[in-house]
Amino acid sequence: MDTGRVEMLVDIHQTLMNQQEESTEESILQLISAPQNCDAFANLAEAGIDQLLQDGFLRDVPVLGSMIGVIRAAGSFRNLFLVKKLGRFLRSIQSIPLEDRQRYCETLRDRSERQRHGEALLLLLDRLDDMEKPKLVGKVFRAFVLCEIDDRQFWSLSSAIDRLPIQYLPDLIGFYDDTRNPRQIDYDVAQALSYAGLVRPAISAGVIINDISTSSMYYDASALGELFVNIMSSDV
Repeated sequence: MDTGRVEMLVDIHQTLMNQQEESTEESILQLISAPQNCDAFANLAEAGIDQLLQDGFLRDVPVLGSMIGVIRAAGSFRNLFLVKKLGRFLRSIQSIPLEDRQRYCETLRDRSERQRHGEALLLLLDRLDDMEKPKLVGKVFRAFVLCEIDDRQFWSLSSAIDRLPIQYLPDLIGFYDDTRNPRQIDYDVAQALSYAGLVRPAISAGVIINDISTSSMYYDASALGELFVNIMSSDV
């Protein structure tokens, strides 16, 4: 086995030892609030964790913390993908300053609240159907932690990412860059984006000719879509 992977695994073991009494859900917040743990887990998730499992190395390590327990639980492909998605999410939030991470976690003083938030993040990441989406959630989470958006907006945007067909992301950005009125977009694409709440259907004002209305439906910007594109377009 690659020496670098072994060293990385040892680092994970050491940094997660103090989390043995934490639930899996709470451990996510521990990873967020401690950059060294966050970075180590992200590195491990990107370094071929499925190969490490196949080699049986993880099974020989007595304690790896509750997050590593997610990996070991049945060793299924779903668990492996969840770990990789969590790793990509954690890597995408590495630019959040330490004091802001800790401030966020300190707001969740009650254990049940920490578990609820951690569980919600896990469920969200587990649902994502594309490995690019954890990065998008990470950008939205960064805006939330930095108080650029509130809790309700964060979860609304996260749900939109969950429902967004990732192949339509360029169409969405192009839609909001379009200065025409009404904006131009393929109907099928617009329907999918509308389902995600990132555009909204509208009806143009028309006239009645021979008892027939000339009004027509088109798609317009939504507040959620504008917010989403603004966050995605940020330099970070």
